[in-house]
Amino acid sequence: MPMTLRRFDLRLLLPAAVLLLHACSNKQKCDGPAIVCSDFTQSFCASVPGCRAGPGCALFGSHDCEQRTSADQCLEPKCSWVNGSCTAHCDTISDMSQCTACHSSETDLGGGGYVWSCFWTDCLGTPEKPLCDQYPVDMCPADLGCTVKEVSGWPDG
Repeated sequence: MPMTLRRFDLRLLLPAAVLLLHACSNKQKCDGPAIVCSDFTQSFCASVPGCRAGPGCALFGSHDCEQRTSADQCLEPKCSWVNGSCTAHCDTISDMSQCTACHSSETDLGGGGYVWSCFWTDCLGTPEKPLCDQYPVDMCPADLGCTVKEVSGWPDG
């Protein structure tokens, strides 16, 4: 009798094993580089939600000015207090030569460049979805550099 019961238990485990294998099978995701407005041409720019056609001056480096909530936290030369909010000083510059001349006095020890600097670009802003993996697979935007990638369902995949 115990032998019959054991075979019955194994048959119950088979459907569970099939479900587990299916759950761990390959899946797809939208993958690719970070989406940055300044990478786009002026004509393509407006088609990307959150980006706006320039030309204009933008900040290259850490974008932390918007997180400052008071004028005393909004420190020049990187940030400027404008109309009750803190913004990157680069955003307030409308002249190309002034834009490209504006940068931090500190340099990055590893690469020798400035910690932050302003640069002139044809496309400004921040994309509403700055990462490819924020898009569902069926809407993965190839025109933004994203591709559908096969991903293993196993934990180390």
